Amino acid sequence: MNNSKTRRKLSQGQDGDSSRASLLRGFALALTLCVMATGGCQRGADPLQKAFDAIGDKDALLELSGFRYESSGERFEPAQGLSPAHDAIKASSFNLSLLCDVENDRLSFEWQRQIVDPLRGELSYRDVIDGAVGYQTGNDSLFNPPGATSDRALISERIGALRREFRLLNPQLYLRKLARDESAGTIKADTELDGRAHHVIEVSDDVLPVELFVDAASGRLSKLRTLQNDHIWGDVSTEVTYSDWSTPEGSDLMFPHQVELAIAGKTLRTDMRTNVVINPDFRADAFAVPDEPRTEVDEAAAQRGGVSSQYVTRWHAIGLPFGDQDQTSVAAAAVAGDPDVQHLTGGTHHSLAIKLGEGIVVVEPPLNEARSRAVVNKLDELWPGVPVSHLILTHHHFDHMGGIRTYAAAGATIVTSELNSSYVEEALRSSHTLVPDELAGLASPDWSIEAVPTDGEFSLEQGGRSVKARHIPTVHNEDMLVIYVPESRLIFESDIYVMPGGFPAHQPLPPPFADWARGLRDGLAALDWEIEWIAGGHGGVAPFTDLDSHFEN
Repeated sequence: MNNSKTRRKLSQGQDGDSSRASLLRGFALALTLCVMATGGCQRGADPLQKAFDAIGDKDALLELSGFRYESSGERFEPAQGLSPAHDAIKASSFNLSLLCDVENDRLSFEWQRQIVDPLRGELSYRDVIDGAVGYQTGNDSLFNPPGATSDRALISERIGALRREFRLLNPQLYLRKLARDESAGTIKADTELDGRAHHVIEVSDDVLPVELFVDAASGRLSKLRTLQNDHIWGDVSTEVTYSDWSTPEGSDLMFPHQVELAIAGKTLRTDMRTNVVINPDFRADAFAVPDEPRTEVDEAAAQRGGVSSQYVTRWHAIGLPFGDQDQTSVAAAAVAGDPDVQHLTGGTHHSLAIKLGEGIVVVEPPLNEARSRAVVNKLDELWPGVPVSHLILTHHHFDHMGGIRTYAAAGATIVTSELNSSYVEEALRSSHTLVPDELAGLASPDWSIEAVPTDGEFSLEQGGRSVKARHIPTVHNEDMLVIYVPESRLIFESDIYVMPGGFPAHQPLPPPFADWARGLRDGLAALDWEIEWIAGGHGGVAPFTDLDSHFEN
């Protein structure tokens, strides 16, 4: 018995030695392959340590007090094209001089923007942020007169959006955060990215967590992924890719010189950085913010701006910085003295409401839920107890469609071009958990969609009054519906005759407004509508003859 036990112990010892020898041989082979493939292995197998080593080292991150660079790039807009099926338009190009004082939480963005679509023009301005306050000098809006400036305090929503976008574009800030406190990150399961194994590190953020994708072989940071809110698309994936990493002169810290930001798989922004300087000396006035006017700090608004950062910055990219403004003040005016037809204005984007029997038809749900809720509240004042039965969408552009879910939550029938019907349905079914809206809170919503054929007409008649909608495709977009109220001899349109009453009659319209308005005029000429008035999604109400007068010469 004793001899048997001894033999078993000897056998186990021999097997153990064999296993250890095999393990050592395997390790030696792996080490050899690693050296051959990369010129050396990262010290430590920890994903976070790999990322620290690849960017320079942990000490270089801890010593990062600030940086500056020049950037040139392009902005794209996926929801301003001819139809939802078309590619994103190039909205603008830009040059940016950026200063970042990491240690004291200060930023300076000096912008030169060339806006090319849908409007055109050049803008030059500077945004400065110092903690929770900020200031702008220069002109950031195409609607300002030439030579005018819009110097003002930055509102908290804009500050929150700029800060969030800036962090996403500069991942060294997240690695610096982890270098200071590794508990701010969580190592998640590895994944494959572009055919290569990547470690995934989740990092906490003031707005929403981000995931860093670290190449398992090189330790280089390839991509960042997070979520943000879009008023139409809901909870959308946001990805930023980084490439062309190199070490600026005089620094041990690697820096990404090419960056691309995309949401929902659509590229919004590309950057190419030059003249990068790490830990520079800043001028004493580099981040100066005047005492007056001062930002009225609103932490909730800053958080809203951060959660929906690309909604805000997309407005900046087209030269119309209205996405960070509170547009919940609604005025109502009867059109042509008819109390059952109301033009709902206030802010930059307007709607039309027509009372038909025991229901209300609303035309246009612009901007966001807050604007649509304000419009519905105004309708409750005008016609207490009368529900919205139909919502007519003129076209799919994001600034005219953002509040559509409010009307779906009320059970309205959504009327839209057949070119948009699947796009609208996708928006109504999208997940909205980051910023829950009224529709997201319903267990069994009762909306429906009525698609208007491109060669057909929508018509609704109740209570002795009717509303019609027809396609009038223009160079601005292919899915445009124009709405007609026969009893008032009124049409409502958006964008294609911008600002009715805003351009002096009998004067030529500037580009691109002339091309858009010509498409409207020619499209209406083919219809048998008797028209006296024109109301706009922008601007006011004007005699219909004003439209023709711009083309007299």
